[in-house]
Amino acid sequence: MKVRENEGNFTPAPQGFFPAVCCDIVDRGIQDGPFGPKHKVEIWWQLSEKDPATGKPFLARRRYNAGLGSSTKPSDLRRDLETWRNRPFTKEEAADFDLDVLLTKNCQLQIVHKIKDGGTFANVTMVAPPTKGATPLVVAGYTRVATAPAAAAGNGGTPAAGDDDDDDVPF
Repeated sequence: MKVRENEGNFTPAPQGFFPAVCCDIVDRGIQDGPFGPKHKVEIWWQLSEKDPATGKPFLARRRYNAGLGSSTKPSDLRRDLETWRNRPFTKEEAADFDLDVLLTKNCQLQIVHKIKDGGTFANVTMVAPPTKGATPLVVAGYTRVATAPAAAAGNGGTPAAGDDDDDDVPF
């Protein structure tokens, strides 16, 4: 495997509130952190907003601990999913929730920029249900990280499977 220096031409998603569609769920495995090793998962979205330099939709992602916590002490993942669904999990749903059902589901994202180490990072700070009556977004020109060759992950090719209608959110 060969690697090279990044060219630094990445443009972060703009700040604001945007319609988006879930385009990937990526299992990052066990990651070290300040509170010890934790199993991490990323949710990736394609925004309605396009990068004027490339003409491609902006991408946003958020990394979570891979667990829902409890109803009295919810994890960030659970809070975001419940806001997105617009309702809390039932005990049965929380006992066995498959993140893959999120693929192709529409939502709205709030993105806030954070400046760190001289770079600008687009942070997903809120996930909300899609606007009623809005035309659903469809994943386009995105290759899932889990199924993509390493060199092509995330920048073109096969869209995520599914053609779901979001009238039935909660997922």
